[in-house]
Amino acid sequence: MHTEHGLALENNVLQLSAAGSAGLRLDRFITDHLKQSGQAVSRTRVQDWIKLGAVRVNDVLCSASQKLSGRELVEVWPQPLEASNAFSPDPIDLNIAYLDDEVLILDKPAGIVVHPAPGHWRGTLMNGLLHWRPELSSLPRAGIVHRLDRDTSGLLMVGLQEASIVALQQALAARLTHRIYLALVHGDASRLDGLKIDCAIGRDPVSRVRMACNGIAAKPASTTIRHLSKKALGDGLWVSLISCKLDTGRMHQIRVHLASKGFA
Repeated sequence: MHTEHGLALENNVLQLSAAGSAGLRLDRFITDHLKQSGQAVSRTRVQDWIKLGAVRVNDVLCSASQKLSGRELVEVWPQPLEASNAFSPDPIDLNIAYLDDEVLILDKPAGIVVHPAPGHWRGTLMNGLLHWRPELSSLPRAGIVHRLDRDTSGLLMVGLQEASIVALQQALAARLTHRIYLALVHGDASRLDGLKIDCAIGRDPVSRVRMACNGIAAKPASTTIRHLSKKALGDGLWVSLISCKLDTGRMHQIRVHLASKGFA
C-alpha cells in the first residue's frame, strides 16, 4: 500500500480516514478528498459510485446523505465513466420467491449478472429491480446485499429499506444466515465428504481476471463439503453431486476451493 496526496491506495481502493470530518455528508467528503488530490470527479458521479455499492463505510454499504462521525474508514472503488449510466431501469423479469415490506427474496436464474460491472453495465438484476420499483434508486445497489455469480442460480436477498439492508448485512457478517449450494463435479468426490476447506482467496498472480487460493491480497475463505451421490459414466469416469456450505462469500469461492482439491 502507498499513500498519494493523502489517499491510501491498495488494490485500486481509496482508503480515506474521516478524522476531522464529523457532520459532513459522505458524498461531499469523498468529492472534497478527490478534489484535494487533483482528481476532478463530480459529486453526482460519486453518488453513482455509492449507489452501485462501490463505497463502503467501515465495510458497510451506505447512502450518499449519510453523515460522518469522524471515526470511520471510508473505502472507495473508483468506477469508469460508463458506470454513470449503469444505475438505470431495465425491463427484466424477476422471479419473486418472497416479499414483504422490508425484504425481497429473488430466485435468480443462471446466466444473469447481479449488478453492473465492466462489460455488464446494463441488463443486470439490479437494473431489473430499478424498473420494478423505481424508489429503490435511493438505496445502495438498489438494496442488493450479496451476490451470486452470473452462471449460478439461487436465492438472493434484497433489503427494501435502509434499516433492513443494515440488518441483512449484519446477519451475513455474523454468519446467522446459511448459504448452501449444490454442484456437480467431475470424478468421485466421496473423499471430500465432511471436509472443511480453509484457503484464502485472492487474484491469480498469473491471470488477474481469475481468483486463486493464496492469490494477491487474499482474504480468508471457508467451505464445508458434503458428498450426496455419484454416478458412473463408464470407462472409469464418474460425476458427483455435492453440497457446499459457505462460511464466507468470496468471488468464485466454490470453484477455487474445489479446484484446490483437484475437482472441477
